[in-house]
Amino acid sequence: MRDTGSYLAEDVVVKHMNKDLTEATFWQESMERLSDKVDEFENLFNQLSS
Repeated sequence: MRDTGSYLAEDVVVKHMNKDLTEATFWQESMERLSDKVDEFENLFNQLSS
């Protein structure tokens, strides 16, 4: 948390996640993970609604 106030986002992600925010693959993988989580949420919601 402390680094987020002192460093650029790109530097924090490299330091703590060893990822490069400037690479398209970072964003593609992030969106795929998010999409999977949304799908999971929708499935759970639909199960509760029926």
